Amino acid sequence: MIVAYNAFMYFMWFIVTFYMIYIVLSIVVFKHSLFEKPEKDPNYNPFCSLIIPAWNEQDTVADTIKSLHKVTYQNVEFIFINDGSTDKTSKIITKYLKKIKEKGDNRFRFIDNKDNKGKAARLNQGIEACKGEFIACMDADTEVEPGIFEKVIPEFQDPEAGAITVAVEVANKKTWLNKVIAVEFNLGLSLLLKIFSFAKVVWVTPGPFSIYRADLMKKIGGFDPNNITEDHEIAFRIYKEGYYIKNTMHARVFATMPDTFKGSYYQRRRWYSGSILTMFQHRKMLLKKEHGLFSFFIPFNMFIIFLSMGMFVLSAGLLLHKIIKNIIFFSQTGFNFFEHWTFEFNPLFFGRVNFLGMTMFVMVILFILLGLLNSKRKLSDNPIGIMLFPFFYIFYQIYWWGAVISTIIKKGKISWR
Repeated sequence: MIVAYNAFMYFMWFIVTFYMIYIVLSIVVFKHSLFEKPEKDPNYNPFCSLIIPAWNEQDTVADTIKSLHKVTYQNVEFIFINDGSTDKTSKIITKYLKKIKEKGDNRFRFIDNKDNKGKAARLNQGIEACKGEFIACMDADTEVEPGIFEKVIPEFQDPEAGAITVAVEVANKKTWLNKVIAVEFNLGLSLLLKIFSFAKVVWVTPGPFSIYRADLMKKIGGFDPNNITEDHEIAFRIYKEGYYIKNTMHARVFATMPDTFKGSYYQRRRWYSGSILTMFQHRKMLLKKEHGLFSFFIPFNMFIIFLSMGMFVLSAGLLLHKIIKNIIFFSQTGFNFFEHWTFEFNPLFFGRVNFLGMTMFVMVILFILLGLLNSKRKLSDNPIGIMLFPFFYIFYQIYWWGAVISTIIKKGKISWR
């Protein structure tokens, strides 16, 4: 058992080290391009549409409306779509849009549906109703920067860019959990998406805010209403059409995250279950040269995740076995822990497996520090989140195992909420 574990550990170390070295080297190589901005044509101001589906968002939708009212880009329409909310969402939207209209801002529209069909279906309803050359989609619990459209539209000067993603920040960083998630978003939904956009392998158009070419969206039929992670699934079809997903780090939005572990767990379970189901749904695209590096990156990424899950279970099993063995041993001595207790540390006999684990941990720390500093973040802004983030690995395992087990038990029929 130990021999097999050690062999697995070596293999895991090689894969993770290769991956982390690629990430760290990419940060160093592209550090001057991370915030690069294409030159804006002052005479090019295309009409844009922003679709905001809402279901029971009474606590956040007012702030979303206020942030959109401050948007400086004028050639745009904001389409709020109620998805049969059972709370005060509809009344709040109606109330605030009336106030805004009285101030002379006629960019807002409201489609008030009484039935519930799900986010993807409402996004498609918005696509059918909108008139923009570019279509942005946004969650009703997200706030945007006033100049966001001026920042994202020039990115479409790249004719191969089918969609643009932005840096996603956590709006509510009051709990320790969300402080950690804030670091995760700084690195994962900002820096890494930028790094991966250079390689044209961005795998998601995050729900808080992403913008697409309207003609492309209508050509591929919009979002898949039967998929619980529509923002991930559509990425496959964007690449299938010969486009790629680009990221810009100088445009930001602020998303509200669940404050509790339970809320975070259900959210992540949907995300990760959706990733598994979507990869299976588009399995014919994988490992195909005609779909570029994206078709190889997706299975490689999932392979690393499953390796990590296996390592976690094996490590937990060995740890549990050792604990039980020690309990049995000490039970024979009347639980006299100090009689046989010794401590000795010799770096020459630190252990190869321990050394491998330590080097992976050091690489993670290096990635965190290098990533945040090159993302123009101050380490002093979120010290708790930074210190706890390396240990978020345990939560990832809970999320992923929950997703896998739910997918198997429910036979792929995972609900959106």
